Amino acid sequence: MKGSLFRYLGAGVFTSLLDFLLFTFFVAVVRLDYLIANVISTCVTLCVSYLINRRLVFRSEQRSVWGFIAFLSVTLFNGLVVQAVVIWSASQAMTALLPWLSDAAAKSAAKIVAMGVGAGANYLSYRWIFRDAGKKDERADS
Repeated sequence: MKGSLFRYLGAGVFTSLLDFLLFTFFVAVVRLDYLIANVISTCVTLCVSYLINRRLVFRSEQRSVWGFIAFLSVTLFNGLVVQAVVIWSASQAMTALLPWLSDAAAKSAAKIVAMGVGAGANYLSYRWIFRDAGKKDERADS
C-alpha cells in the first residue's frame, strides 16, 4: 500500500494541478460558468488520470472495458457530483465569511477543497478497481 499511496500522491499532484489550472483558466479567462468549467477540467483530467493510475500508480496490466467503466464511473461521480456539491457549499461559505474575496477567487479556493475531498474518495475507489495490481504492490513493499 505504501508504494501505491506515494505514487498516487505524486500522480495526484500532477493531475490536480492540471485540473485546477484548466478550471481556473475556464473560469477566469474564458469566463465560463464554474460548473461547466468543472465538467470540462474534470473530463480532460479523467483521461490523463486513468492512464497514469492504471500503468504507473497501481501498475495494472488489466485492459478490460469493465475496469475503464468502473474507473470512469467512480471518477465522474467524485469529480462531477461530489466536487460540485463541495464547490457550491465551500464557495457559498467563503462568500459569506470573506465578502471581500472575489467570486472567481472564492470558486477557485472552493475547487481546491473539493479536489482534496475527491482525492481521498478516488484513492479508496481505485484501490478496489485495480485490486489485483495492489496485491502485487503490497507484496513488493514487504
